[in-house]
Amino acid sequence: MTLIDKLKMRVVALEQRVAEWLAPLELMILPATLTVITALVMTLLSLLLQQWPLPLRAVLFFCCGAVSITVGVAALRQFRRHKTTWRPDKPQLAMVLVTTGIYRRSRNPMYLAVLILLVGWGFWLGNEAALLPLPLFFYLLTRLQIIPEERLLTQKFGDRYRRYCEQVRRWL
Repeated sequence: MTLIDKLKMRVVALEQRVAEWLAPLELMILPATLTVITALVMTLLSLLLQQWPLPLRAVLFFCCGAVSITVGVAALRQFRRHKTTWRPDKPQLAMVLVTTGIYRRSRNPMYLAVLILLVGWGFWLGNEAALLPLPLFFYLLTRLQIIPEERLLTQKFGDRYRRYCEQVRRWL
């Protein structure tokens, strides 16, 4: 067994332990709460380091903001069009599997919009340290919200949802 194989096995074992530890928190921490906590941690980290010049920060922030709003509104329009819930705290209320519009490109465009907005916030704060919490946000949102939602949607929509997952990526 190579060193790479051993490392892969250890990473898988660690991921399983973390997943077991986080399991009781699934669907308990709303994405909005996780987003606010992440934004606050980003802000605190940014206060520790020197900031970038304002013009660059502003341009990057507004570009990310525009993309985030566009993606988020497109996602919400599809939910409204199909008359189904968008609420992350009640995924079991989904009456329709939305696979049209932006959902042809991403299974989670609303979460993608939030992540893009946080990237923009990191740019606005003006230093690299502000971006450090984003991988943890990405991981926790996936582990605590998206994976449990996927289980519920698989139970509710069965093979149709499984085929959709095969065709469309989770994030982008």
